[in-house]
Amino acid sequence: MRIRGAGSVRGNNSPLFVIDGVPVSNESVSASGGDLGAGSSGAKNPLNFINPNDIESMSVLKDASATAIYGSRGANGVVVITTKSGKGGGTSGQWGFSSNLNIATVANTYDLLSAEEFVERGGADLGGSTDWQEYLFRTTASTDNNLSYSQNYGSGNVRATFGYSKQFGIIENTDFERISGRINLTQRFFDNKLTLNAQGTVSRINDRAPFISRTSGSTGDLLASTYYSNPTLTANPNVGADPDRNPANLLAYYDDNSATDRFLGNVSLNYAFTDELSAKVNFGLDTSESTRGQVVSPNILGFTNGVVGNGRAIVSNLDAQSKLMELTINYNKEFENSKLDALVGYSFQDFNRSGENLLGQGYATTDMNQIISSTQQAYEDTRNLASNYQGYGIGTFNDLPGNGDQFRILGLTPNINSTTSSSLPNIPINAFSVDTFGAVLLN
Repeated sequence: MRIRGAGSVRGNNSPLFVIDGVPVSNESVSASGGDLGAGSSGAKNPLNFINPNDIESMSVLKDASATAIYGSRGANGVVVITTKSGKGGGTSGQWGFSSNLNIATVANTYDLLSAEEFVERGGADLGGSTDWQEYLFRTTASTDNNLSYSQNYGSGNVRATFGYSKQFGIIENTDFERISGRINLTQRFFDNKLTLNAQGTVSRINDRAPFISRTSGSTGDLLASTYYSNPTLTANPNVGADPDRNPANLLAYYDDNSATDRFLGNVSLNYAFTDELSAKVNFGLDTSESTRGQVVSPNILGFTNGVVGNGRAIVSNLDAQSKLMELTINYNKEFENSKLDALVGYSFQDFNRSGENLLGQGYATTDMNQIISSTQQAYEDTRNLASNYQGYGIGTFNDLPGNGDQFRILGLTPNINSTTSSSLPNIPINAFSVDTFGAVLLN
C-alpha cells in the first residue's frame, strides 16, 4: 500500500497501521525463510491476522497531521483501523453468523504449443503429452465463517467474535488458513466520567506456499518451469528433464509451511475531569511467534544448489514483540466564533525481534517431515553449546584417530570480519539422536 508515494528507493515506503489505538509494525511477523535453490520469497502481509469482518472503519492520514501525532513513523502516511464494538447489540444481546463459499480459478493462461505442435516445430519428442498449465492450476472452493455476539447493557457494551477462513490457492499444494478470536469491551463508571476500553485479538495463521520466488534467476521456479517445459514430457515427478526442470518434480518434492500465532491487545482508561478537560492512559501489547519449514526431498531434480540425493531443509523461527504506553491530556473548548483543541501527551513503544535461520543438508531420507523435525531438533540439542556465537555448524567426521562417529561443534566469533573460529569439545553422535543430519547454520 502506498499513500504518499515512494519516498525511498531501498527503504520501506509502507504506511504506519494503527489498530484501535495501537501502532503495529508494518514489517512481516511471519518467519522469512531462506533460499533452497529457487531464490527467496516475498514477505507475508503483516495484517493477515485481522478478520476483515471485525473492521468497522478505516481512516487514512496523509498530511502533516500524521507526523504530528506519530512522528517519523507516520512519514509514509497512517492507516487508522477501528474494529466493531457491541454498542449496537441491544440490551438482550444479539448473535450473528455468516458463511461464504468462494470459487476461484486462474484468470488467464498462455497459448502454448501442444505436444503435437511442439514436435512439428522440431522439438524433442519425449513420448508424453502434458498440458503443464492444466497440471499446475486448479479450480478451488474456499470458505469463510464468522460467529459473533454483541450486547449493549447501558453502562457499557461487549462484542466477541470467532472466525475461521480457509482459502485454497489456484496453484496445487497451496492454501491459507486463519483462525481468529476477538473481544471488544467498553465499561463506564462514576456517572460516565471514567471509561474503560479493552480490546484483544488472538489468531493462528497457517500458510502453505509454492515453489515460487521473485529472485529465482535464470533457472526458474515452478511457474517458469510450467511455461517453458517440454509438453512431450510425461507428468511423472521421477523423470528428469535436463537441462530444464520438471514441474511435476518440483510440485511433489518441495514443501513450504509456516505457522504464526499472534496476540494484539490494549487497555485504556479515559477520565473526564470537566466537559472540556480529559486524560487518557493506554497500554498495548503485540506479540507473535512464527516458524517456517522449507524442505526439498533428495528426489528433487535440476537444482543448482547441491547434488542429486541431497535432502535439504531450512527452518526459520521469528519472535516479535511490541509494548506500548501512552498518556495524553486533551483540552477542548468552543467559543462563540472559534474552537480550541489542545493535546499534550507522552508515548513510548518498544519493539523487539529475534529468531534463527537453520540450514540442514545431507539427508538421505525421503520423508520431508522427518527432515524438518531433524533440523529443528539438532538446533535444540546444540543451541546452549554455542550460545555466544553468531553462527555455528555441526558435521560428522571420521578423519581423526579415535573420533569415530562424532559431531564437532565449530563456532564463529560475532565479529564476522575476522572469521576467527574456536572448537568446542567433541560430542558423541548419539547425544543428538540424529543420524541423517549434515549441517546447521545459525545467523
